[in-house]
Amino acid sequence: MVTMLIEEAALELQEMLISHLPNSFPDKELCQSLVKVELPEYVLDMGTVRKGYTERRTLMITNPGQMPVSFQVDVSALQGTGFRVNLDQIQSLPHRHTIMLEVCFESAHRSRGDVDVLLPIEVAKGPTYNIRLRATVLELSLHLSGQGLEARLEFSPPALKMGWTPQWR
Repeated sequence: MVTMLIEEAALELQEMLISHLPNSFPDKELCQSLVKVELPEYVLDMGTVRKGYTERRTLMITNPGQMPVSFQVDVSALQGTGFRVNLDQIQSLPHRHTIMLEVCFESAHRSRGDVDVLLPIEVAKGPTYNIRLRATVLELSLHLSGQGLEARLEFSPPALKMGWTPQWR
C-alpha cells in the first residue's frame, strides 16, 4: 500500500515535470512534492496495562531500498504520555539492514483510561511515517462491605466480581 501511494505521487509529479519547458529546470517546491506524500498510519496497541506496570514491544525497522537511509524519531511527541523509545536518530542504515526499536509504556504516573499519541519518524529527504501508540490504563480497586457474618468482596472493573463468605468462630 505504501509503495502504491508513493508511485501515485511520483506519477503526478512526473506529469507536472513534463509540463515544464525542456530547457527550464522545475522549481524546488515542485521537486519536493514527492517528499510530502501522506502515508498511512501504523498502529501499535499495547492493550490494557495495569496501573504501576510496564509493557514493552519491539519493532523492526528495515531499509528495503538500495541506498543507505537516515531517519529521526520525534521523541518530544512522547513527553508526559508514559511512552518512551530507545532511540531517536539513525544515520545511514545500510540496504537490507534491520534495527530494533523498543517501545515502552509505563503506566505508574498515568490516570485510568486511554492513552493515544502519534509518533512521527522522519526519513531524511523522504516521507514521514507515523506510528500511533495506544494503551489503556486499568486501575484495580477493592471495596469491602459486610453485615453480620456475611461479607461481600467486589472488584472494579465489574468483570472481576466474586462472592466471599468468611467462617467466623
